[in-house]
This record gives sequence, structure tokens and C-alpha cells, in this order.
Amino acid sequence: MRKRKGTWVGPAIAALAAAGILAFLLATGQATVSAEQQDQQQIPYYRAGTRLVAIPVYVTSGDGTPVRDLSAADFEVREGRTTCRIESVEFIDHTATSADAYAIIPPESRRQFLLLFDLSFSNMMGLRKAREAGFDFLVNKTSDNDLIAVATISGRGGIRLLCPFGPSKALAAKMIASLELGQQMKFRDPAGFAFDSELEYVDEMIAQLSTSEDTGSSDRGVDSAATENELAALEALHDAFRASEGANDRVYTALIANYIGIFKALSEGLGSLRGRKNVILFSEGFDQENLSGTNMADLERQSNAMATLNTGNTFTTDLSVTQSQQDLLGTFQKVLRQFSNENTVFYVVDTGRFSEATKDAARRRSGQGTLYQFADETNGELFSNRADLESALDEIAQKTSAGYIVTFQPPKEGKPGEFRKIDISVKRPGLRVNHQAGYSFEKDYSELNPAEKQLQLAEFVVKDIVSTRIPFTFDAVVFEGNDSFGRVPVVVEIDGSGLTEARGKRKEKIIQTEIYGYLLGENNAPVDFFFDYVSFSTDEAKKALAEGGIKYYGLLVGKPGRYKVKVIVRDSELGMISSLFRQVSIPDFTAGELHVSGPVFIEMGQGWINFFANANQEATGRRAGHPVGFPYQWGPRSLAPACNPELSAAVPEVVFFRFQGLHMASAGQPRIDMQFELVDSSGGKREVQPKALIDKRFNTDGRTYDVVLQFAIGGMGLEPGQWRLRLKLKDQLSGNEALAEAPFVIAGN
Repeated sequence: MRKRKGTWVGPAIAALAAAGILAFLLATGQATVSAEQQDQQQIPYYRAGTRLVAIPVYVTSGDGTPVRDLSAADFEVREGRTTCRIESVEFIDHTATSADAYAIIPPESRRQFLLLFDLSFSNMMGLRKAREAGFDFLVNKTSDNDLIAVATISGRGGIRLLCPFGPSKALAAKMIASLELGQQMKFRDPAGFAFDSELEYVDEMIAQLSTSEDTGSSDRGVDSAATENELAALEALHDAFRASEGANDRVYTALIANYIGIFKALSEGLGSLRGRKNVILFSEGFDQENLSGTNMADLERQSNAMATLNTGNTFTTDLSVTQSQQDLLGTFQKVLRQFSNENTVFYVVDTGRFSEATKDAARRRSGQGTLYQFADETNGELFSNRADLESALDEIAQKTSAGYIVTFQPPKEGKPGEFRKIDISVKRPGLRVNHQAGYSFEKDYSELNPAEKQLQLAEFVVKDIVSTRIPFTFDAVVFEGNDSFGRVPVVVEIDGSGLTEARGKRKEKIIQTEIYGYLLGENNAPVDFFFDYVSFSTDEAKKALAEGGIKYYGLLVGKPGRYKVKVIVRDSELGMISSLFRQVSIPDFTAGELHVSGPVFIEMGQGWINFFANANQEATGRRAGHPVGFPYQWGPRSLAPACNPELSAAVPEVVFFRFQGLHMASAGQPRIDMQFELVDSSGGKREVQPKALIDKRFNTDGRTYDVVLQFAIGGMGLEPGQWRLRLKLKDQLSGNEALAEAPFVIAGN
């Protein structure tokens, strides 16, 4: 079949026969074309360095209420002394905006929350309260379109992203309930999303809680999953830090330095994501005097002096602080500035008041100093001395409930990774404007760490970002599966020249391409996925790639419903990334309704290097009980569909159809009417008739009826451009009707 690394990957499908349509039909490979999909929506791709910059801006009145009636004329964007041209201003109400609306506005518009649980500086009772409040926030205070991530942080264990930013409340709830201590999710994709079947039950529980009149008992969802062993493990982490604090300042300072280093890595990872990142940090803080010798009162005086321009009340550093502590303080402040620059806002919820030891009162006040810095340096807010943490999170939800997306043209392009400061103001007096300090141009992919690369992938999964840096196309068709699931085979065709023409920029000898496919449900929640890496290392393989391209075959499965199929292609070395998506509907095949899979144009040319997602076609693991067989089989042979093929007069077209739900006459044969039309890009129609019936087959077990027809569309003298082949099918015995279509291209002269 093929080798994945170290050599050219040869075709997994038999070469196309040079003569005879039927011979070709029986010798080719595998793929698909859509009948029910809509056109790929060309969503504007907002990105610094390419076109426009989109900045989330929150404007509130004196009492903190979002202002809703501003227009573009009310805003001004300045970069240094230059006034930037504002392209658009859109008001976003995160509690009311629909998923369809989010799909056609900049991806920066989505509201994003990271629930960050501090395992080192949180007592056991405080952590329990934080989990209860986090669960209540997830169930009752977030909207279906919000993107939620959950992570833990500790000076010893580092940062653990338990679930990436996504719309799955079930996954987030599962992670909050256990913080994943002893409860690992089995099936995850490369972006970090989980696909365990138990999440369906968690989702149902959340739906019940969110519609229940008694929402105040949502903590039961946490308590049922939190075992005493898990809480003891968390307390052990906390005690380890307290023990180090009591040992000596040097040890404690070293542990804090490691802790700050972890936050530095987090700032880099979050900086790669578009839009505002709202971090809700549950912590009691570390002893801020180990950094600067200052206390909470000093920080408050410093903030007040700067706010009132009272230079007589300045902030003075304790001269007894060692140089190493001064360096650590500088690093901490630099990390916080980095968070602010990348539009990461910290809403800090102090858990120190729940400590059971009265001797911790003074320590808690000292820890509040660092918590205050997190909030103050990032334009966030500190919630301290709250017995009811849920009320703090309710305030956070209200403060972030509505805002604006201000899209403007940068004065000039910048270097990769360059940061530009901006100031956004409104002309109406008395309003408070909250926005990020600036924007950054995209960094070179080689400078991204593994966490940034994973977060980039996750963002492309859940946000409708269209990118075509690597030219490719794909198609997805819905086929019958079993009683519970339908099959959605996906064929991806990648232009090889788009990968090989960048050879001069490469340092590695191997050209490796990452291919990801996702079935996305409501609000872009991942339902199923496939992924693979294809590599080319030898000169022969790279030449074959340059002259042709990659044809990749994946499979997705899902229950009846409406979905998006999204395909993402990324160059492993250069980081070029492309993303496209289609709309599909999986019907309830058990209902016996008429359904058409196709038309599927069968590949007539040569040059593709074929790959199969073999690892995703086994009915084991997360695919247990799911249908995994590809439907493009004709006896012992496989068909090779073409995505949006370019038709010519030289070669006739072969088109495959599968009909489901036909009624049969007494002789065991259906009676159907098929009407074919060619539809141009403006909606103009032209009838066409098949040239010949190549073959037909009826599967009595699956009640499917397959037909292969030959057309001569390329020789009809059609105008160059994008066209569609449309089938109108009518079952004479039942009177049921169905419509299906597939795209093709007529090349220009």
C-alpha cells in the first residue's frame, strides 16, 4: 500500500485503465462528491499582515452596563500618531447572537473563557468551592456559542490544558468535576478534544440542569464525580508549596520562579488565539513579598497614584529585596504585560478565605497582592472575600455579555511577531472603553511551541476561519450506515505544487502534510474526526507530488442531524494552514425516506497519490459499534471519485448514484424518473441526458439501489466556469421525490 515516512508513498489504488470506460470503472480507487452540501462559504479571513485587524472592544456606562447604540462614527483607532481607517463596527450580544451570525463575522467575535484552577495555591475547601462555582458558571451563565477551556496550573506539574477552547459544555463539565485526576479521557484528537461516549450523558445532565427551576444545586454535578482521593491529591500539591514556604525563602522563591515561568508559557500559547481571552483564575495567590517586599496596601497606593496623577504618593521598592527577587519581579510584570498585549484578561477569584487554618489569615492577605497584580495589569478584576463565588462569576458573565468588534486597516504591514500598540476611544463622553493594548503580526511557525501549534489547530476547528494558503478542495457525501449512525466519507484533493513550490523555504528534507477532518455539530461542537500525516522524502516522491497531488480518503460517522464537515490541511514544517467546510445533513435512514447519495463523478485522470485513513476504519475503540466501511465499492473493486472535477470533451464522464428508500414493484425492481440539469453559477439551467447506463445494482439487505451512468457534458460547448449537475428523482411507486447535485468545472480556452 504505502509507507508513511522515508520513501515515496505509492498509489494505494490501482492505476486507471487507459482504454474503456467500464474497465476504468472497475479498476479505480475511492472518494466522494456531495449531493446535499451547500457551497463553501467564503468567510472573510481577518488577520494582521494580510488584510484587516479585528479588535474586541467593551464599552460600558458608569454603572458597568454595556452600551449598545454606538456606530463606526463613534469610534477612533490610533496607532501612534496615525489614525487608522475603520472598516466596520459590529455590536455583539453574546447572550443573543446566533451561531449563523457568528459564522459570518470575524472569528475574534466569539466569547472565550479559560477556567484556570490553581492546584498549588488553593486550599482544599477553596478548590471545592471553585469547582462548584465553575460548574454553575458553565451551566447557567455561558451561552451555547461561548468557547470554554479548562486547565490546571501548579508549580510542580506545570500547565495542563484539560480541554481546549470549544463549545462542548459536556467536556468542560467533566474536566471541572474531576480536574482529570485519575479520570483520563480515552479518546482525544490532536487538538485536545475528547470523543468519549460518556460525554453524551454529561451533555444531557447539563441540559436538564440549565432548564431546571432549581439551578442552585448544580454543585451536585461536581460532588458526584469528585472523590476524596482526588481532593487529597490536590491538597498534597498545596501542602508541598506551603512546606517549601516554611523551609526558606530561597526554596520558596525558586518554586515561585517556576510558577511564573509556567504562566509565561501560557501567555505565549494564548497569544496565538484570536479575540479576547477571559481567564477566570481560582487561586489564593503566592506570597508577593518574596518578589518585591511589598504588600497589598503598597500596590493599591501605586494604582491610585497613577489613576489620580498623585505623584507625591509614589511606589517605592523595599531596598532589602535581593537582586534575584528584583529580577523575578521584573519577569512577573513582563509576563503580565504580555498577557495584556495579547488581549488576555484575568478575572481573579480569591479562594483564600476558605482556608481552615486561622494562621493563614496573614498569608492570605499577602497572597492577594499577586492576585491583584494579575487583575490590574490585564484590565481585569479581583474578587476577594466572597463567601459566594457564584456571585463573582455572575458579575464576570454580565461584564462580558456584550461588546463591539472594531475592524480596521493597519497603517502598514509588520514583521512576523511584531507588536503594535493601539488606542481605541469613543467620542461620546462618560463611557469606559476596554480593549487590548495592541495587536501582533503572525509569528513564524518555527517559533511556535507545541502548545501554540495545538491551540492554533483547535481554533481552526471551532471557529469558521477560511484559509487557502495550501490549495485544496474536498467533498463529503452522506451514506447509510447502521441503525444509529450514518457514514460521511470525505475525499481531500491537495494540489502538490502548493507544497513543493515552497521548497526554497524549507530546511528539512521531508515534506510532511497534516490532514484533519471533523464532523461538527451545533455551535461547531466536534462530533467525530480523522487525522493523518503524509510524508515525502525522496526526490522521486517529491517529483510525483509536484506533478500531481494528494488524494486522501477519510471517514466520519454521526447520528441523524445537521452538521458541518471541516477539513484542515497544514504543512508540518512551514506552518501554512488551510481550512474549508461544507454543510451536510444525515437523515434517519431507518425512517425509509427517499435519499440520494451523489452524484459522484468518477476520476478519469491520473496523477493522484492516494492515501487511506486506515486507522480510522476499524470498529474498535471510539468507533466501536459504528459503521466504518467505505460505500464506493462495486463488487470487489473500488471507485475513485473526483472533487469538483474539470471536464473536457476528450473524456466522457462516469457518474455514480446511490438511492435509499425506494419502493419495489412485485418483480423486485423500482420504478423511478430521473431528470438531469446543468446549472451555471448564475442559476441558469440546461437539461442533459446520460449517454449510457453502465451498470446498476440492488442491495436487498440494505435496500440501496446503485446506478452508474455515462455522460458527455464536457463536449456540450458549455461556457467556462463553475457548474453543477443536478438530479431530480421521483419514486413512481411512493410518489416521494429527492434532489441532489454535485459541482464541476468547465475549463476556459
